Formats: sequence, C-alpha cells, structure tokens
Amino acid sequence: MITVGMLVGRKSYGRDIVFRVIQIDHAARKALLQGKDVRLLADAPLDDLEPVDDAGEEADDGASGKTARPAPPPPAPRGKILGTRAVPYPGKVLHLDGDARYLALSMAEYERLGLPAVGLNLPEREMPKKVSTLLRRMQPDILVLTGHDAYQRGRDTYRHSRYFIDAVRHAREIERHKDALIIVAGACQSDYDGLMAAGANFASSPARMNIHALDPVRVVSRLATASVRDIVAPDAAIAGVTGGARGFGGIETRGTLRLGFPENAR
Repeated sequence: MITVGMLVGRKSYGRDIVFRVIQIDHAARKALLQGKDVRLLADAPLDDLEPVDDAGEEADDGASGKTARPAPPPPAPRGKILGTRAVPYPGKVLHLDGDARYLALSMAEYERLGLPAVGLNLPEREMPKKVSTLLRRMQPDILVLTGHDAYQRGRDTYRHSRYFIDAVRHAREIERHKDALIIVAGACQSDYDGLMAAGANFASSPARMNIHALDPVRVVSRLATASVRDIVAPDAAIAGVTGGARGFGGIETRGTLRLGFPENAR
C-alpha cells in the first residue's frame, strides 16, 4: 500500500527517478510526488507507483547513483593586492527554498564551503509575498529562489514558475542593479526565459530538464567566491551543474568576494 512519506518509483518510467509521496487523492487514485534528489513535482496514478528501497544514497545526475557534492569553488584570493594577511569576505546568501529537506542539505553545503548564508523554508506561492520584506531585513548579496517545479507539456504551463518569476520581479523592485543583488532562481523544468526576463542573473532550466537539489548551491559558490574585481562568465558560473547549459543559464555577473585588511585588528 502506498502511503504519504513513502519513497516510490513510477513503473511507466522505469523507476528512473526516486520520489517521495507528499499527498494522496484516494478518490482519484492519484498521488502527488516530490523528487528525492531532484527539484521536480509530479503526479501519478497509485497503480503506477512501486515502493523503492532507500539505501541512503542520493543522485548526482538528477536520477540515480551517489551524491556528488558541489565542486568546491576556487580558493578565495588572499593577499592579491593587500598582502598575505588580507581576509576574504564572500558574498552573503539569502536562500529561500520550498523544500525543507533540500534547504537543510543546501545550508550544510554553504557551511562546508564557508559561505555566509541565511536559509528559510517558504512554500513557492509565498515567495512573491515575502521576498521584499526579507531583502530589506537581510540585505544579501545573492538571493536564491528555489523549491520544486515541473513543466506540464499537455497544458504548456509550469507548476511553480510563476511564483519564482513574481518573486524575482518583486526583488528587482528593491534592487534593480544585477551586480548589487544577484538572483539565482528556478527548480526542475522551470521557465528559464520567464525568469531571465523578470531579472534573474541565473536560472533553470533552458532545456526544461531536471536539476539536482544542490545545483543552485553550485552556481552560488562560484559567484560568492569570485572577486568583486572580476566578471564571472556564465559558463564558469554553471560549471558542475546537472546538464551544464541545458540545466542552468545566465548572464555575465560580477563576483561578490571582498578582501579585508588587517586580518586581526587586536
């Protein structure tokens, strides 16, 4: 029997992606599914679902295999101009995530990479309502808007892209300069063109493909550790994300890392 919280695969798709059941409509005999390792929402008939064994492994390609941690960014420059005792100050990140599990995973990666980050779990539909207040309060250098999404081909619509797009628009009303506030937005199969037109620096997904839960962190790590003196090329920023330029795209963006001196004023 399929129950909420169970890990399942879709038999009709060859169990290519591991999903978690988040809602069941018993009358319609359907379940709403959330990707375990990818930022994808889907629904499926209960008869099409099969429980899968969770070995505690996560995907590195958005489907199967073991988790690959985000490739660490190049070491933060020290003393390039100010001397060997200069201290690197990476850009501050505000990460809004519609998935609490993925938020925890992302925050652990920010900590491992030494990036200052504040994370909040918000349903995607709430992001446009709250992003302006949060930006004024947190004053981040980089804003991440992510969660779950899906392109519904039969309807030519997206599940959550409109919320990400509205949130980007509201953020740009607070700060229109794309180097003063860097925005990384989207999830699996999101409306890339809509997000970029709304004002994102980087977005998913040009090919409407699935992205890994940690792909936004991969992009952020490059931008937060690049010097404010440098312009980060899009291909460099998306290095290591699932699917490369099919999964993420963006524009030239100035780095956010600043060097401070002295290392210890005491």
